[in-house]
Amino acid sequence: MAMSYYAGFRPLPIALTALVALGVAAFQASENVLNDYYDVKKGVDAPGAPATLYRLHSVYGLGLSLRQVRDLGISLLAFGVALVIIATVALDRPLLPLILAVGALLLISYTGPGGLKYRGLGELDVFVTAIVMVVGSAYTVSGRLSWWEAALSAPMALLTASVALADNLRDYEWDKAHGVRTLPVRVGKEHGEGHVCRHGSARARPAPRHAVALGAPR
Repeated sequence: MAMSYYAGFRPLPIALTALVALGVAAFQASENVLNDYYDVKKGVDAPGAPATLYRLHSVYGLGLSLRQVRDLGISLLAFGVALVIIATVALDRPLLPLILAVGALLLISYTGPGGLKYRGLGELDVFVTAIVMVVGSAYTVSGRLSWWEAALSAPMALLTASVALADNLRDYEWDKAHGVRTLPVRVGKEHGEGHVCRHGSARARPAPRHAVALGAPR
């Protein structure tokens, strides 16, 4: 939304700003919860796994059952979808359902059906998802699509994908021992660490004025 404001779409109504922010938060939360669900279901997350030690895990930290985690993730996703439907009708944004379909497919495919994370494609999934979220948010606010929003979202998307890669690097030994074929397991830990160092340092350089508002959502 800050990017759309910079591009000239102002003033931003408070209600619209809240609607977009709430929708993005719901989809992001849904992805995080469903990741826990699928990781546990597929045996990736188990007692002693790095993901259960460094944060409050839905199952091994909060003590929720797999069914409760699944239902929570689906509920958050449904809430986000409901907000998209409201925005489509109330704001006359006919392309929002298409953007939603692409985003939802990417979100679920990370650890769900398709399991892109387990095929070494998780970072690519995160990169594209971040761009779709920014473009969808900008379209909701402005009512138009352009390559400008996609281009400006690329640095943030790279940073977000690098965070996902760093997470997989942290889990390297566990994933390798349990047959989880993430990108670091496929290409080697050294190559993955080199990527994070290169892109992390690039993102740490002073940003141009028009990109100051960009940041990683995760």
